[in-house]
Amino acid sequence: MNLIKSEVLAVAQKIESEGIAFYKALAPQVKDLKARALLYRLAHDEALHLEGFDALLKVPEGDDAYDDAAMLTAYVQETVRADIFPPPAEAKRLARNANGLLAAIDLGLVAERQSVTFYERMATACTNAEGKAAFGELLAAEREHVSTLEGLRRTFQNRYA
Repeated sequence: MNLIKSEVLAVAQKIESEGIAFYKALAPQVKDLKARALLYRLAHDEALHLEGFDALLKVPEGDDAYDDAAMLTAYVQETVRADIFPPPAEAKRLARNANGLLAAIDLGLVAERQSVTFYERMATACTNAEGKAAFGELLAAEREHVSTLEGLRRTFQNRYA
């Protein structure tokens, strides 16, 4: 079975769309204005990623575009079936108190780390230069999101400790 562009893009679009919904649901629940702005920025970043998928469209179809395409196909198909980010209602529910806010940030961290893993695997396996570069850019952005959320978590953990 070939790993096809539409499957890869479906996962990438799912990751970014879920991220937008998660951060937009979480942000208004946060009283701290800097933290709220940061969460809205993350939602905006995810929206920009969605817009930037043009480069991924240049990745050719078929097994020759990825190393170990059979294993990668199974991974992509499994990833598209799973939720990466929790539903927005869960973010809202958790953010109602300090412990819940930390839990929501932790869920965001788990999701962003899963995104890092996905883009890492795609960047490593993609044999097309444009596709590899596009996955590399998404990977760098998702790693920055992990770092941002880790900093936000430290801030709130110190504040509520």
